[in-house]
Order: sequence, then C-alpha cells, then structure tokens
Amino acid sequence: MTPALPIAVPASHNQQRIWYAYQLTAPFGEYQLPLGVQVTGVVDGGALGRALAALVTRHAILRTTYLLEGERLLQQIHPTLSVPLHQFDSASWTADQRDARMQEFARYPFDLAHDAPIRLAHFQGSPTHSILVLVLHHIAVDTMAIAILFTDLFALYAAEQTGQSHPAPPAGRPYQEFAQWQAAMLASPTGAQLRAYWRQQLAGPLPQLRLPTDAPYPPVQRYLGQAQGFALDPQLIQQLTTLAAPSLTLYPILVAAFALLLARYSGQTELLIGAPVSNRTRAEVIQSVGDFSDVIVLRVPVREQQTVAEFLAQLQRTVREGLFAADYPFDLLLSDLDYPRDPRRSPVYQVLFNMPQAKTQAMELVAPFLIPFPAAAPRTLAGLPLVPYYLGVLEAPVELSLDIWTPDGGYYGVFKYNRELFHAPTIARMVAHYQLLLAAMVADPSQRIGDLPMARDPVDAVDGLLPAPRIVWHDEATLALDRVETALLAQPAVVDCWVMPREVTAMSPQLDAYVVLQAPVELSALQAQLAAVVPPGFPPLTLTPVSHIPFTPMGHVDEPALRTLLAQTG
Repeated sequence: MTPALPIAVPASHNQQRIWYAYQLTAPFGEYQLPLGVQVTGVVDGGALGRALAALVTRHAILRTTYLLEGERLLQQIHPTLSVPLHQFDSASWTADQRDARMQEFARYPFDLAHDAPIRLAHFQGSPTHSILVLVLHHIAVDTMAIAILFTDLFALYAAEQTGQSHPAPPAGRPYQEFAQWQAAMLASPTGAQLRAYWRQQLAGPLPQLRLPTDAPYPPVQRYLGQAQGFALDPQLIQQLTTLAAPSLTLYPILVAAFALLLARYSGQTELLIGAPVSNRTRAEVIQSVGDFSDVIVLRVPVREQQTVAEFLAQLQRTVREGLFAADYPFDLLLSDLDYPRDPRRSPVYQVLFNMPQAKTQAMELVAPFLIPFPAAAPRTLAGLPLVPYYLGVLEAPVELSLDIWTPDGGYYGVFKYNRELFHAPTIARMVAHYQLLLAAMVADPSQRIGDLPMARDPVDAVDGLLPAPRIVWHDEATLALDRVETALLAQPAVVDCWVMPREVTAMSPQLDAYVVLQAPVELSALQAQLAAVVPPGFPPLTLTPVSHIPFTPMGHVDEPALRTLLAQTG
C-alpha cells in the first residue's frame, strides 16, 4: 500500500521569517527552545514514549516539515511522523558530563526539511531522579504553544501510565488555518490600512542604537546568548501598580524605564524597541498550537523636558497603536523599508522588550521552566513533582533584551544579551540602574525624565561611565549628532559613519562627518540629504570618506585613532 502523501499548504509569514533566519543561525541554536524538568519519582519510560507519540499524532504542527518551492515556503503536514524518546542512563556521569550532554542535545540543529520540530530526552540518574529535556523549534511554537504542549504531554503520560483514555485535545483550530486567514487579511482593505500605519510610523531616517559595548562588533552578527535574572521588589511593584491606576497598565511603565535606561546609556533622543506580540486575538486560536508570535516596533522619542507622567502617557499611546496594528507581519514591513543593512547588527531594532500578557493556567504553570527563576514552587503533573532545571539561553537574536515574567505571583526580569558584546558586570549594572529608574519614576511622576537619577549616591562614579548626549550649539540652535548619523546611515551607500565637532571659532563649530561607503557616491548628494536634519544657519558639514570607523575595546568610537587614520591616508 502506497504511503499517504503529506498535505502541502503555504507557510505563514511568521514561519517564513524564522525559516530563512534559521538557515544562517542554526549553528548558534537560535530559534531552538529548550526546557529542562527535574523529576522526583519513578518515570515510566515506555509510557513517556507513547505519550510523546500521541502528542505528535494529535498536533499537526508537530508532524510538519518545510519545503522551499521556488520562492514559496510550504508546510508539509505528514499523516504520521516518528519522534523517538531519547533515553540516557546518566547514573555514572558527573554533573558536568550530564550537563554537557544535555546542552549538546538542546543545541543539535533541526533539519526542518525532514525532522519533526520537537524532541524529548530522558536522563535517568537514579530510579527516582530524572531530568527531562524537551526541545521545540520556534517555527512550530510560541510561548503559549509551549505551555499547551507541556501540560498536554503530561496529561497524555498520566493516561498512558494508568491505561485510561486520552483526555480531549486542546480546543484550538489547526495552525494551517492561521496561514490562510493571514493571507486573506493581508489581501483585504484591513491589510492595506495596517501597512499604511507602519509605513507612516517608521517613515524617514530610523535611529540605530549605539550602546557602549564591552567589545567591538564582530564583522558578522553572531547569536551567542547569555542571561541574567533578577526579582523586582514586591513593594516597588505595588507602588508601580498604584502609579498605573486607573489609566495605565504596568506594561508601558516597565518598557518606559527600559527606554530611559537605553537613552541614558546611548545618549540618544530617539529609540526603536522591538516588542514581541502574540497574535492570538481571535477566540478560536487561543488554544491553538503554532507560532502566532511577531514583533511590533515602538518608536520612542525621549525629551528630557517631559515629565514622567507625560512620557508614560505618550508611551501608552504608542503601545496601544502598535498592538492594534500587530497583525501586519514584521518581515513584510522590513521589505517595505528602505533601511541600510549592516551584517554586524539586527535590522531596524537592536533591542527587545517582552512581557508575556497571557494569564492562562498553562502559562502560569510553565513560566518558571522558561527563565532562570531560582525559587519556583514545585509543580505536580501526572503525580510527579517537577522542578525547573534551567538550561541557559542558546541564542541572543538581538544585542540586548529585557523580559518581564510573573511566575508564582511575583515579577521577575531577565536581561538576555549577546555575550560577544556585553560582559556580565555590565549587565549587572544595567539591572541595578533599571530598578533605580523604576523607583525614581514612581517616587515623583511630576519630575522631568532628564532629572531621574541613575545611582543611589549622587557622586557614584558609575554615572561617569555613561556617555553624555552628543549635542552641539550654534547661536540659539542645537543639533543632536546622532540625528545626523541616522540620516547618513539611511543612505544605501553609507555603511557606517561618525560625526565629530571641532571649534573653528568660539561661536562657530565645524562638523566633520566621516563615512564608510560601500559604493561610490557624490558627497554633495549626501550633504543635500542632510538639509532636513541640520537647522537653518548651521555651518555645513564636511564629509570625508574613510576605510573604517575604529573602536575602542569598550565599543566606543576611538576618535584619536580616527584622526590618526585620517593623517595616514592624507
């Protein structure tokens, strides 16, 4: 009998974005989501293997592989797909040997053309002590889907172990219907309206974040991740909740403090922050298994004269508008933008703020298993006590991200960062500054955001490590140098630039802009593009091509080395 052929349906835009990115990032483990579970009690390996097989049978997205046909990515939904349970006797291993094997299992790349996007390993250290490692690929799941599958796996395990009937599957619609709905929505007037909103929101030169890093950017972006968690003080959360009432939620307050932290560290007056969203806005997909996630871009101006209350109200509006337009896929938006690409950095935004909003029972149960949470209360599923065994962050898709979770009724933050750019002490300082900014905001919402302290002690030397805003004056006009650099970087021929002021006379600064070009271009044409950025009457910029912009080991532009480079090249 001829085996049944898979059903081919178009992939969603979410899946297309992840599939293309994974072709470049698979060696780094990006888009692979590991979850470690420490189990006290006897694990029935046979029942667990049958539960895994039943899980794959009842969720079509776990029987899906991916085929590129021309320029179209197709989901290949198989009638059956074998997913074995990997069983390891780790009784004779040291803890380091066991952890290394678990990391190897978690990081091993998926072959998306042939493999199911799920694998499970059982590491048995003794008859009553095991660690389970569940690895899912992001092309098949978002955070809500992980929670659904986690609880469903143990429900199926309980049924297999006791010989009972399988429980009813979750009530969500099959994921392939989401791809069909998405395609129809994008072809409708609603899709055109969403596209118009984002094109307007991200029109003009887009600022590229310049955080001071601990090391120079590698020539090509790599995705080596690390994480640092911290608990937010319950009393502070209570004060923030009071500040939010009645017109705000905690989300804009927590993202506002992150924006102010970035502004202080970078000295920039406009920021782009990516904000992951889950497009489960229709009731029929709330319990569906698949990847409904995407990213909206928050464009945040930071004006030091604003009060905290004004800044929060502005950010609340930005967040609400973005969420209303969240159904427009980011990968389509990216193709719409005439944005310069830099192989060293993520396009459009370089940082993320994420605060999962779903409060389902499954999400509350699984949250501590996804983060480095040190004090999670044990969960009991299928009669087994379960404790999180954190496997670490495999990837850092951007330079820096902040996740806020609410496990077991508390608030817990996780800074994820690219460990090639930042070192742990730097992130620890960011954690402290973030919490201090939150406390300062809640203490007096009427104060100017430019006056918010960054340190407990006014003479704390750590504030001196932060760059001052790069602003120059001419007569009564001011010019932020990062605006000039953003305008230059918006030109396709410019891959990097740096603007340095020098004083020609006491009242007349000269601005020298050094540009790295990837193609010949008329410098006069570049100067014409800056007319909208430079205030009237400001002295014109001098544009000078250079081979590269030198950096210090801390990631700052090395201006003395730049002058030396200019002298050497004549």
